[in-house]
Amino acid sequence: MASSHILYDDDFMLFCKGNSSNIKALSTFFDRYAQISGQVINPLKSTIYGGSISHQRLTHIVGSLGFSIGTMPFIYLGVPIFKGKQPLVNKIKLKLSFPVILCIQLERYMRNFLWSGDLENKKLVTVSWSTVCTPVSEGGLGLRSIPKINEAFILKLCWDILHSEDQWDTFLKSRVTRGPFMPVQIEENM
Repeated sequence: MASSHILYDDDFMLFCKGNSSNIKALSTFFDRYAQISGQVINPLKSTIYGGSISHQRLTHIVGSLGFSIGTMPFIYLGVPIFKGKQPLVNKIKLKLSFPVILCIQLERYMRNFLWSGDLENKKLVTVSWSTVCTPVSEGGLGLRSIPKINEAFILKLCWDILHSEDQWDTFLKSRVTRGPFMPVQIEENM
């Protein structure tokens, strides 16, 4: 039986193919383990997660071992377990989109507070938010646009990563940039 496993304290996860010989070997292993250790596998606390096998085959395995059927993705010892890369992609996408949503909410609260004095109450205004965010010398209130501040922070972070020799930054540059990175020196005119 070709398998792999994860052991932790009184908990373990076993990976194997769901063919008849493997299921029979597992059942024998569980019986022998119980005889030797005196510890019995609790089928009510045991779960089978079927990867690419049919539901009929999974039902047969459950009938043989008495375990329940689990669904993916699931959390095992605090680590998300999933098949394929889409759940990971979705999680990263959610993390990356969060600042944009946050920026929009913060700016909405700022606008509402400026015009109505309340974060939640929206009021009809005659001056655009872009005008409000211009400098006082140009007729605005000098407020800063949250998305523009966020963009500036992201650009500063990219600049710091590109010009750093730290191990993590070097790793990121090797994974994200194409070819060797050539630093550019910019001279400022004072």
